[in-house]
Formats: sequence, C-alpha cells, structure tokens
Amino acid sequence: MKCYQAMKLAAAAGAVLMLNGCSSFSWSSLSPVSWFSSSALTVTAQGVGGVNSQTAMTETAISQGLDDKYTLRGGMQTEQGQIVKIFEGRKDDKTVIRLSGPENGTVQRIVVNDADIRTEWDTKTGTLFSDIYPQAVAGACTLTTEFDDSAQVICRSPQTPRVSYVFRGTWNGPETLMPSDDILKNWTVSYIVWANK
Repeated sequence: MKCYQAMKLAAAAGAVLMLNGCSSFSWSSLSPVSWFSSSALTVTAQGVGGVNSQTAMTETAISQGLDDKYTLRGGMQTEQGQIVKIFEGRKDDKTVIRLSGPENGTVQRIVVNDADIRTEWDTKTGTLFSDIYPQAVAGACTLTTEFDDSAQVICRSPQTPRVSYVFRGTWNGPETLMPSDDILKNWTVSYIVWANK
C-alpha cells in the first residue's frame, strides 16, 4: 500500500500514524475535500486532459484520459468519405465534448464546448475574438458551417496549428463573405477544436 493511501486510511480511522519513509507527504492531502476534488481539463497542443493522438478509440481509454468527468456514448459516422468512430461526452444532459478517430485507431479530433475546459493559453468558450486576434489573419480564419447553420468562423490558434477556435456572433452579411474585423472583434469562442495534424 502506498504511503499516501495508508495515511488516508489511518486519518479516516482516527489512528496515529508514524511517518516513516513518507518524504513526499502533504498534510492537506488528508483533508476529505482533496479526496473528491479534481482539477479542470486543459487543451494543449498534445490533446485534451490525458487524451492525445496515442489514445485508443475505446470508451475505457477515453474515459480515463478525461478523468471520468463525462458520461460517454459512442457511435459511428461518415466524415470525408471515411467511417469514423465517435464518442460524445455528456454533462448535465448536454454534449460538451466530442472525440473522433478510426474505429480501430487512435483519437484524431476533439471538439470541446465545455465551459470548464480552458486551453493552456487561457482561452475558453465565451472568450472574445479580440482577446486572441487583433484582426482576422489571412489564411488563419475561414468560414464554416460544420457545427450548425449559424454564421461561424474557424481560426487556427496563434500558438499551434493543432488547436482552432470556432467563433459565433451576429452577422447580417452574405454567408459566403468573411465578416469584417469590427464585426468579428465581438464574436466569442463557441468551440475549441484539437486535431492531430
């Protein structure tokens, strides 16, 4: 039994424990609050939480990589002519994370709209376009209708090509034209997308 586990058991039982050989022990770890609290997941260039391009497209591997924070449901769908496996993570009766990849392969794409998840650069859903970009950088931002029929723009993160942000806002112009910078500056992140590319 690990030192930490032994101390938790002893603390729960009210026993006195000698701290022999437990050099990495923290007294705050004995607090019951620390036993059940967990930190939020983070999007990085490598993936989301513990899920990355090496994570198998299985419910067990994905659930563990996401710290068992979501109820997962799986299925299949066609993307760009290929059949892919999908896992949707649900929280409070809403789908807040979606992972996809080849059926017998590894995770290739993750779409996040969980307000509790931030990037390592502190971007989250609701972040303003103007907080990330001074303007719509040519080549970095394109129009998209992938997520629904509303006006949306997807932009590569300034930090890595593996992370993109989908922005949504009010746009009364033609669907085929990119909104101007003075319009985009008030749009907000609706999805964070990680892709293994």
